[in-house]
Amino acid sequence: GEALPPRSLATVRKRLRAGLADELPDVRMYAVMALGRVGPAAAEDVPGMLALLDDDSTLVRGTAANALGEVGAAALPAIEKALASTEGDRAASLLWALRLIGDPALPALRGALEHSVPSVRVQAAMKLWELDQAVEASVAVLVAALEGKDEDATRLAARGLARMGTAGAAARPVLEGMRDHPDDVVRSAVRSALQRMGPDDE
Repeated sequence: GEALPPRSLATVRKRLRAGLADELPDVRMYAVMALGRVGPAAAEDVPGMLALLDDDSTLVRGTAANALGEVGAAALPAIEKALASTEGDRAASLLWALRLIGDPALPALRGALEHSVPSVRVQAAMKLWELDQAVEASVAVLVAALEGKDEDATRLAARGLARMGTAGAAARPVLEGMRDHPDDVVRSAVRSALQRMGPDDE
């Protein structure tokens, strides 16, 4: 449909912004969803949208991440700043938003390969791979995680390489040495990754 006049859009945004803090999860969810559909014009509302990544409701958190992605490049500065000091599920949500933004977010994703938290580095590497970018650098991050001491990052990296298949072939030597890893999740993912990579040509 036709775009709303600026004055009408401002009124709608004001109401939606108020909805972000409503006591009802459904209201918060629909408010942030609608703000995402406003697109770049909702850039000023990004802080409120980011706050919902800590919401008690899983649906609200997921909707907020999607909405940030819909705002697009206008949300990048705030997302990058938030990601620098974030880990866990919140970091995963921010990385998902970057993934949705696509090409404009590539510098931010590459920067996240240097994040202080190993599991965030691994997730950033996978998002880059999903966007068909920086495959070599992504695999290097995953290999480093396999060889590191962070158990969460090792599991994520093994699972990631299982998804990558032949694209992660450079990790084969490290994976071969992990066939009998004591962690069931890692061991299963390692074997799946090697199987998907096919026979070693060497």
